[in-house]
Amino acid sequence: MRHRSRSGAFLNGSPVPSSIWEMADRYRVLFEDCPTAMCVTDLEGRIVAANLAACQLFGCREGGLVGTLVADLCVDSGAWQAVKGKLQRRSQCRDCWIRVRREDGSEIDCVIDASVQRAADGNGKEYQFVIRDATGYRRMLEGLRESARRYRLLAETVTDGVWTTDMNQRITYISPAITGILGHTVQEILAMSLDQILAPSSFEPAMRAFQEQLAIEKRQQKDLSRSWTLELQMRRKDGGTVWVEVKTAFLREPDGTPIGLLGVTRDITERKRAEDTLRALSARLVEAQEAERRHIARELHDYVGQALTGLKLSLETLSNVPPECVAGRVGESLRLISELMDRVRDLSLELRPSILDDFGLMAALLRHFDRWQAQTGVRVIFKQKGLPYRRFAPELETAVYRIVQEGLTNVARHAGADSVTVRIVANRRELRLLIEDSGAGFDPDAVLADCSTSGLAGIRERVISLGGRLDVTSGEGVGTRLAVSFPVKERIGEKSKQRP
Repeated sequence: MRHRSRSGAFLNGSPVPSSIWEMADRYRVLFEDCPTAMCVTDLEGRIVAANLAACQLFGCREGGLVGTLVADLCVDSGAWQAVKGKLQRRSQCRDCWIRVRREDGSEIDCVIDASVQRAADGNGKEYQFVIRDATGYRRMLEGLRESARRYRLLAETVTDGVWTTDMNQRITYISPAITGILGHTVQEILAMSLDQILAPSSFEPAMRAFQEQLAIEKRQQKDLSRSWTLELQMRRKDGGTVWVEVKTAFLREPDGTPIGLLGVTRDITERKRAEDTLRALSARLVEAQEAERRHIARELHDYVGQALTGLKLSLETLSNVPPECVAGRVGESLRLISELMDRVRDLSLELRPSILDDFGLMAALLRHFDRWQAQTGVRVIFKQKGLPYRRFAPELETAVYRIVQEGLTNVARHAGADSVTVRIVANRRELRLLIEDSGAGFDPDAVLADCSTSGLAGIRERVISLGGRLDVTSGEGVGTRLAVSFPVKERIGEKSKQRP
């Protein structure tokens, strides 16, 4: 501890009381031993006193700052003039940032508090400074700003809508992606309440989920990082609605207290539409299976069953027939058996043509064209390239056969055409199928949208399942052109047998 001699000191001819000396000593010790950097300058900014902490801050020996101009320590010479100007105008300067140069040439950021010490006449006498090293704080602020900039850039770049609200569900931030989802601008959304954004059917579930989460907050044990996800409908600016998936979590204070909500909103309209389509197609598949079973049951009961009953009666009464009539009765029975065989074969072809498995795609198509032309009277013009003696993967052969079968069925039912062209071209990489007629035509978009009634939707699903492409061109009175292409998959080492 450093002490100043008190002997021989007089003030206005009177000796200075020892109490004043003791107070001065205490303040000097407080100044010199304070761990915070402090210094005193004259009105020109020349340092007249600096404590040990100030010398250590600037990297110099004790007392080394005395006589130095503050302006010479500043990296930016204008910084001292700015501080001096504030002191002259306001008599103090609080939390002023300056960058200073240490004795070794390194630079640090400092925050200073300064004030003017005035004489008895009120004029300024000196400046007093408290200096804090803020280099770490500056780096932390820059890191936080950079982190905030990156997160904001991320939020404003992703296609999902990112948003925050306070605990009253008032929106405090929303990313520009919301415009693509709802059609509103960011400013319009910020001015809207939650019940204006959500469809009526979704507002109540959203509020109920929020209240449930608030109830969880009151428990002793809770997961502070938890989130919850809802599928909701939001109102678009054009009056429509859009399905979104909203994932939400609480924004929290450091102690875990919720202060708002953070959420991500994703447009799932296409996914919901695909789910609806899948459900409709599944229902259509079940309906088709039931219709097919009813058809087979009816055929077996009405034709095959009755024919077998007649055949049984004919054979049972054969012993009672005069000898000269036996041959006729047997011939009639044989004819009935032949009809039954033909009918059973037709039923088998409708279910799954064995010729497709045994002889390949071309043989099965030719057989189908013969039967279909005989049944409908509509001529099939068949053109092909690359089909003879080739076997494709079973799933590809089945898909092409069923698409041709469905396409011809649609021509017979709806087109009203007297002929239809079927063209197939196959090479190593691709099989292309074209079914074209000059009949009544239709609206392809409307028909494909109604997947519960259209065979065209079933064709589309077959094409998609094998990685193919489908193009339907049609219109009222201009006929229909159905073009399909598939990547080729062949049966390794297997060729088609000759058509029976």
